[in-house]
Formats: sequence, structure tokens, C-alpha cells
Amino acid sequence: MKRQTVSEFSLAITGEAGGPVNRTPSPSGDEWQRMNLECTDIGVALLFSVAKLSQYFHDFPDYIPLNTASAKDGKFLADYGLRRDTSGVWRMSGNMEDFLDALIKKRISMHPRWLVADALAAMGIRHTSEAHDKVADLLTWGDQTFLPRMITRMSGLVPRHTLYSALSHGNKMATYFEVPATQDFASKMVDTIDRLGIDVDGRSMPGVYPALIRLAYDGDNRFIEELLNWGASPDIQYGDQRADFIAALNGNVTTLSLICDAKSDVNGIDHIGENLLNAVLHRLNGPDNSLVPPMVEYLLEKGVDPNHPDRYGQTAVEAVEQRAELHREMNKDKPWLLEAIEKTKAIIDAHLQPGLKA
Repeated sequence: MKRQTVSEFSLAITGEAGGPVNRTPSPSGDEWQRMNLECTDIGVALLFSVAKLSQYFHDFPDYIPLNTASAKDGKFLADYGLRRDTSGVWRMSGNMEDFLDALIKKRISMHPRWLVADALAAMGIRHTSEAHDKVADLLTWGDQTFLPRMITRMSGLVPRHTLYSALSHGNKMATYFEVPATQDFASKMVDTIDRLGIDVDGRSMPGVYPALIRLAYDGDNRFIEELLNWGASPDIQYGDQRADFIAALNGNVTTLSLICDAKSDVNGIDHIGENLLNAVLHRLNGPDNSLVPPMVEYLLEKGVDPNHPDRYGQTAVEAVEQRAELHREMNKDKPWLLEAIEKTKAIIDAHLQPGLKA
């Protein structure tokens, strides 16, 4: 047998490039739930805030109770808050089984000043308007050029998975840092994470959601573009989730094109055996099916196979014809639904018959 790479072998057998498997055991139980919370947008904001604030005091407390999570269903829930571990890193503290959602449901944005009242109470300082304002000022991040230096300085106080997950929240982080959500901001964030030695795919942190996949859900294209420019894999996978299929199902042609333009092969299939074109065509049943034609046109131009059968054994032409027939019967009062289907059909016909104009 001729020697070949794992990727070449996998591509020939499955249509997808293989790669090294990280054998580090994934966290389980409370620790996995703790990491999950520390990677949410609110978790990232709280840990960044307490790490920043703690640098200003020699005797800053090692534990900040979060009073919004003091009770649930009449059950006293002590010990839920932010705690510095033995290495000096700030972590979420408490019974993760009970508290994973308690804090998130009550804190609905990433505003850093949420921590002011909790921090004052932990420091034993009476909560006056003057004290509040002074602590709030310490939590102000300053201008955008200051951010990489500050994040680097506090990197040893925040879990690496939390630093990495800041990428996953994209433009939400611009809101948190109170700076404009620009391409330059996205570039600085990715550059900072990379210079801290954190892999932009997050492969060294088992159980942590890859940034590209979360950003594909949000359609956060500035961060997606920067991640790909810095070497993030467009083929990154988390369980059954892949960034290109997420973009297809979300109907975002810009996100889809950014990811697919970075791929060497766009004819890969998902866990149910469908290719990207099959996945996009499922959106024809939805009320926003006008998003489908430009995605179909893009995918066909990229070389996605229109004859690959979907989960029901239908090619692209067959799937579109079935949907057209269904909508003619069921949605006579919604002509715009049929319009997108007919336009999609014309695009596919034109691709299969080059002499036919769509």
C-alpha cells in the first residue's frame, strides 16, 4: 500500500480530512460545568472584571460572593461566587449543579460594573455613591490600544479557557470593553490570544467550545475573518457541529463564504451524510427562504455536488421540485415563499444545463 497522510486517507474514505486526535481526557462533573460557566459571556465578563480589580489592592479578598445567587427555591446557596485558587487564578466557586444557570439568568448583559456592589461588600467597604464610582472607575478598560497590554498583564489571573472564550463572544467583548466593534478590535483580540500561546482552535483545552463554531452561530464575521487569517481551521469540529454547516443552516452567505473560501474541499458531508447544498435547501421550508438562492449560487460556483443525495435520498433538483409542489398547495397566500423556491430551482437548472439562463 502506497504511503499517504492521514488526511489523504480520510478524505478518500469519508470526504473529510482527518487529523490528530487530542487524547487529553475531557473534564467531567462539576469541573466541566464550572468551565462551561466560565466560558459563557457573563462568566468571561465577571472573571475579567474581578481579575482586573484585584490588581489594584495588596489585600484584595480571595472570595467575592455573588449576592444575586444567594438563594434558589428556598434553599440557601452559600459559597457561590468568584474565588482565587491556590495558583492565584480566579474561578467560579460553588455547587455547579445548582448554580450553572442561576447567575446567568439574573445578569442579562456583560456590563463590568455589575461587580461593584459585590466587590465592595467583600472588601468590607460601605456602599456609598462615592465608593461605587471609584470602584467603577477601576473597572473601566480605557482606549482600545490599551487592551492587549491589559489582557496580557492579567492573563495569569484568568483561566486559559476563559481568555480563549473571549474570542468566542466576538463583538460582545467590544461592548464589554466599551470600545467600537471594528475589524481592528477583532484583529487585536485574536493577536493577543495568539501571543499568549493559546491555540486559536482551542484544541489544547478539551471540552471548550471552538471560537469559530460559536462565532458562526452569531454570524460575527469580523472575528471569523480574523480567526481564519490567524490560522484557525475552517474544518474545526465540536461533536457533530461544524462551522460551515452552521453558517449554511443559519442562512448567512457572508459567513458561509468566509469559511468555505478557507477550505480546501467544500464537498465534505455532515454526520447525517448531507453536503452543504443539501443542508441549505432545508431552509426553503422556512419563512426567510429568500436567504437560500444566494447561498445555493455560491455553493454551486464553489463546486459543491448538486447530485449528492440528502437524508431522504433526493438530489438538489428533486428536493427543490418537491418543495415547490408542496408550497403551491399549502401556501397559496404566501407567494414570496414560492418565489424563493422557483429562483433556487432556476439557479440549479442553470448550473446543470449551462446553456440555460437563470
